Amino acid sequence: MDVHDKATRSKNMRAIGTFDTAIEKRLAGLLTQAGFSFTAQEATLPGRPGFCGERLPLRYLYPRLLLASS
Repeated sequence: MDVHDKATRSKNMRAIGTFDTAIEKRLAGLLTQAGFSFTAQEATLPGRPGFCGERLPLRYLYPRLLLASS
């Protein structure tokens, strides 16, 4: 059951950014500074991952959670 009415839920969802968020911009700067080349928001891949690249050993899971892939 939703705690918001339809208008409030719509307003909240419009306010949520889907790309170019502050954390993504910061991470992009750190990756560039570390010498990684990557593509941000690759539309041709399923799920449109935040960052992808051949030598990029990270999975971007949640805005505040970065895990090294094994």
